[in-house]
Amino acid sequence: MIVSSLISDNITRLEINDIGVVKDTKNKLSIYFIRLDKIIELDAFNVKKIDPSKYGDLFDEKICNICHRILPTKDFDLNQTGVNNRPIRRPSCSQCRLNIDGKPMIDKGAWSDSKPSLVDFKCPICEKTTIPGLTSRVALNHDHKTGKITGYICDSCNTGLGRFKDDIVVLQRAIKYLESDK
Repeated sequence: MIVSSLISDNITRLEINDIGVVKDTKNKLSIYFIRLDKIIELDAFNVKKIDPSKYGDLFDEKICNICHRILPTKDFDLNQTGVNNRPIRRPSCSQCRLNIDGKPMIDKGAWSDSKPSLVDFKCPICEKTTIPGLTSRVALNHDHKTGKITGYICDSCNTGLGRFKDDIVVLQRAIKYLESDK
């Protein structure tokens, strides 16, 4: 069962609309709150059961995939347009995006003239050769902590690095997982 908190608590740092997963239902509810990475025991009247299918881009409220809170859908930036021009919003709220996006690129303008377009381009990560502007897109990558530009890479690798939070430790865990004898 998925629940939303109806109370806030300074000691546990629980906030109203935090999302949790009920783990146990003995005398009190034992609820794992993902944002806090901890189990908190609450009385049933301090939470409400939610139907996850009633949240998202098509509704007034959406659940952030980073802070795991129910927020107004307008608090999520537009990302792209779907079928029938339906707006698709980012999965993380605008506030969490500030942490994800990090520092802006330093001296981006100096790189704009060198963006590969309609030429052969070999991605320095995956080594796939494509023709940006025709068969692929390229992205100007940067260090999210410093803002330093690291160069152009293919859109797929840019997305991949972002999914791994540009974090070497997370990438090493992914490599370890791929090398394991599942």
